[in-house]
Amino acid sequence: MDELHDLGLEVKHGKMVDATLVTAHALVDSNGIVEGLSVTPANVHDTVMFPALLDKSPLSDGDTVCADKGYHSEKNKELLKQRKLNDQIMHKRKRNEPENRQAIERNKRIAKRRYVVERTFGSLKQSYGWAGEDTSVFLRQHSTCR
Repeated sequence: MDELHDLGLEVKHGKMVDATLVTAHALVDSNGIVEGLSVTPANVHDTVMFPALLDKSPLSDGDTVCADKGYHSEKNKELLKQRKLNDQIMHKRKRNEPENRQAIERNKRIAKRRYVVERTFGSLKQSYGWAGEDTSVFLRQHSTCR
């Protein structure tokens, strides 16, 4: 398996995957201004990058942090609580967990604030050609807004 990884390939769920893909993790303010950006190999899970993104931003007690489901974890929720930040991480339902109407409504409310982040990534893609069809690197975005 190490030989495959050295070639930029890995096996995931029984399928060969290109491990040279990258993911952009960004923290933007409420106006869409990027305050923190990290680019990692695509096989780095979003939850791992969350603390690093928070460290790159001048957050104050009581600030609200919105994040998509990729950042949902008990560890990240606890981190926000320790830093006295308002938790607006979208809820990710666990396998076999029944659907929770309250969580769905909460996610919808958070999504209305997160559009700013998606708009920022759209601008980066359009202006700088991120993830364009002619690029050799696919850039997946994951984001956090405050």
